[in-house]
Amino acid sequence: MNGGLELPSSLRLEAGDTWQTRLPGLGSAGYDWQVDLGDTTVVEVDLQGIEPERSARPGGLATYNVDQLLTLRAVRAGTATVSLRQLRPWEKDESPLREHDISVVVE
Repeated sequence: MNGGLELPSSLRLEAGDTWQTRLPGLGSAGYDWQVDLGDTTVVEVDLQGIEPERSARPGGLATYNVDQLLTLRAVRAGTATVSLRQLRPWEKDESPLREHDISVVVE
């Protein structure tokens, strides 16, 4: 289940290329993005927080979610699968809220 994410299921990159996308945050509900990468010699992954959007809730409580910027760097020719999961790290037996795999081919 990708939970409405508009992400490609596959990418073709040249060695040295980078590709980026924004992953929606839900940290105020305890969810965090995790990335698993099968082969780190083909693609490097970087996941960094983007300045949060703040909103005021009724009652004056301020909450915010931090979106994540996912950057893939093509290192050398080959294939790799980037697995993305948005989950609560402490809920070991629960399914992720969102998950998506991207097959990356580096030429």
